[in-house]
Amino acid sequence: MLTTTLSVSAPNLSGVPLDPGFRAKKTLVHKQLVSTANNPGSLHLASSSKSTWVRHDCSPATLLHSVEVHAGRGLLNLNASKDFATGALSEESKREVERAVTSTAAALNQITARSDAGAPLITIHENHLIGDGLVYEDRNIPRQGNPDDYDRYHTLGVPFAENGRMQPHYHLEFRGGLTASIVADVLNSLNDIGTVIAGKEIISKEDIELILGKLPARETAKPSLRTQIKAVRQSIPAELDAKASKTRVRDELFGTFTAMGSANVEASTGQVFRNAHMNGFRIAEPDCLGNGNTRLSDDLALVESFTEGGSTPSLTTQHLLDIHRSFRKAMANLPAADADGIEVKELEVFQKRLAAASEQVSRMLRHS
Repeated sequence: MLTTTLSVSAPNLSGVPLDPGFRAKKTLVHKQLVSTANNPGSLHLASSSKSTWVRHDCSPATLLHSVEVHAGRGLLNLNASKDFATGALSEESKREVERAVTSTAAALNQITARSDAGAPLITIHENHLIGDGLVYEDRNIPRQGNPDDYDRYHTLGVPFAENGRMQPHYHLEFRGGLTASIVADVLNSLNDIGTVIAGKEIISKEDIELILGKLPARETAKPSLRTQIKAVRQSIPAELDAKASKTRVRDELFGTFTAMGSANVEASTGQVFRNAHMNGFRIAEPDCLGNGNTRLSDDLALVESFTEGGSTPSLTTQHLLDIHRSFRKAMANLPAADADGIEVKELEVFQKRLAAASEQVSRMLRHS
């Protein structure tokens, strides 16, 4: 069934058309608020609270652009530099950052597994698709976006560079929540790798201190695992000299990355907002939302593309009923026009679009 919540992934762009009829937003907008940007008819809603996240923008001299932490959910988002999206930094350097993240997470899992049997401490959430419990060969995974999933992992929006390309980013998910000490272990391990990737640090000591300073203190401080991580962490290719070793390590770390993604899927069983597709058949890059264009806006654009008297679209009656139901619920969930922060013109245009599309679907149902 279609959901009516629009989960926003907003680029740091304004007035740049990324999809027909939709434009990029500067900020994430939550329920009861509509963007003040002059983009009539484009309404973005989300249910997660921005206040539950801690965000830090890193030094532009490092390979991480920003770090986002949701302690309660156990989420650590590592957003890589915009230079990867613009091409100023190479694809291979991007992969090395991914390998560094993977080797650090795997080392922590190895250490904690010694005394904590069961599911791994850290998994990596790789895509934001609706799952159906099936495995598809040849990467033919149904490309249906999951707005609840976007809302969970991208409450603060998907990071975009100025050219409109998505920045690489990694969702580390920690079983049982996050503490400042374990965030420190991850970030310090990345810092310990030094400047072997493109001559830049992944993250600086100063950035780590600032991030930790924003996290709530815990009643019981845990000892640092930094030394243990150094002892067991698999080196990334940039840290090695032998060509044969580099190739082997690339393969091993890719396998580890894939396994951590699969473990994330398995750990999500029973949570309806999560995808259930095995990531071994995923596309090469994360399938992240470009412009707040989730299922509701997809359906709206689809219905608006139908012309009167044209050929009948190949939609089942059930599909039409689901679309109609989603439009009606969306209209009921729109914020009041007199609420603080409402751009009345934008709200009115969006209401008219929904009403017109809903009536068009009704006519299609009467003739189906």
